[in-house]
Amino acid sequence: MTELIPSETLHAAITAQLNSLQEKKIASLLAELGALPQIIKNIANQLIIGQIVFDQQEIDMVNKQIAEGLPLPPDKIFSNPIDTINQAPENIKPILVSRYRELQLRKLINSTYQEIVDPYFLERRAALEKIVYGVIRVSSPGVADELYLRLIDGDITFGDLAQRYSEGDERYTKGLVGPIPLLQVHPAIQKALTTISTEEIHPPVQVDKWFLILTLVHTQPARMTDETRIQLMRELYEKDLEILIKNCIDHLLENQ
Repeated sequence: MTELIPSETLHAAITAQLNSLQEKKIASLLAELGALPQIIKNIANQLIIGQIVFDQQEIDMVNKQIAEGLPLPPDKIFSNPIDTINQAPENIKPILVSRYRELQLRKLINSTYQEIVDPYFLERRAALEKIVYGVIRVSSPGVADELYLRLIDGDITFGDLAQRYSEGDERYTKGLVGPIPLLQVHPAIQKALTTISTEEIHPPVQVDKWFLILTLVHTQPARMTDETRIQLMRELYEKDLEILIKNCIDHLLENQ
C-alpha cells in the first residue's frame, strides 16, 4: 500500500473541517455542498405533483397504466390507485409509485402548459431539427485536401472513403452520424452544414486537431408530435421549477 498522505494529516484536516461545519447554518452548509437545490427540487416536486388528483373517468385508465405488464392479479387492482399501490408487494410498489407520479406530472403539465406549448415550439424549432451527416476525420490537412478532391472528382463514394481513411469511430458507419439534433453538433460543424445542400461536399474544416470533410445527408424538420409536445411541456415545467428553486434558496439564505 502506498501512503498518499500521512493519516494524521488527513485526520487533522477532517477534524478541522467538521468543526467549521458545526458553526454554519444548515441552509448555507447545504448550499456550499451543492445539495440544497436538489433537496428543494425533490420537496417542490412532491408538493406540486401531489396536488394532482384524478377524477372518476380517469381512474380506470390510471389503474390500467400503472399495473401494465406487472404480475398483479385483478383482485389486487382497486378502484383507488393509491389502494392498488399500498396493497402491492414491496418489490412492485416502487414501480407503481413511479408510474403514478409520472401520470400525475403528465396531467399537471398538460393542464398548465397546453395553451403556450405551440408558440414555445416555434421558439425551439431550430433546436429540435435533426440531421444526418457524413464526416471523414483525419489528422493531416494534406490528406484532407486530397480526399476532398477525390470526392469532388467522383471516383469514390463518401462512405467508402470514410471507411478506409477516417480516423474516428465514424469509419465503422461509413462516416454517417445521426439522426442528431442540429444544436447538439459542434458549432463549427453546424455552421458548415448549414451552408451546403443535401449530398454536397464541404471543403475540409478544422475542429481542434482534426480536419473534417463533411456532407449533409438528410434534414429532418421538427414536427409537433405527441412526444415533442410532452417534451416541450416538461421543459416549460422545469424552467418554472428552476425559478421557484432559486427564489426559495435566496429566501432561505437571506433569512438565516
